[in-house]
Amino acid sequence: NLAHGAFYMLGAFICATLAIWLDSFLLAVVLAVPITFAVGVVVELGIARQLYQADHLEQILATFGLILIADTLVQMIWGPEGLTFALPEILNGQVRLFSGAEFPIYRVLIIAVGLLVALALYLVVSHTRTGMLIRAGASNRRMVEALGVDIRMLFTLVFAAGDARDVVTPL
Repeated sequence: NLAHGAFYMLGAFICATLAIWLDSFLLAVVLAVPITFAVGVVVELGIARQLYQADHLEQILATFGLILIADTLVQMIWGPEGLTFALPEILNGQVRLFSGAEFPIYRVLIIAVGLLVALALYLVVSHTRTGMLIRAGASNRRMVEALGVDIRMLFTLVFAAGDARDVVTPL
């Protein structure tokens, strides 16, 4: 799935819009996550699910098309310039890292949150029953369904949440 960046972009614009409307960055982040998740579920149910049995080239082309559609929608809704809003005071400023190089606190926080999410996804996929079902479903979908697991619902939640690293291969 090549469209992950498009979902991040949509989530960022939704969050920025909510921050401007609500004048609260924290509340905007809290609201933007489930809204973006809902967009992901709609795309998964309407488009991605139809591609499970398609070959990899069709999946790549379709998700590349999603990138183009998302980019066009963002430009139509928010314009080509982007949005600006004031960060909370705690996120303003610089932090000194790596032999005197200064980085914005906001970007360091984004990197840290990204690493924590990646670690959490790794732990879920590697060390939980749900992760075992995801891995098994990616390898042999029919067998997992035969064991009574609703693999379509499992993959809908997983793909919409952004962990679509393994493309489900046809049997």
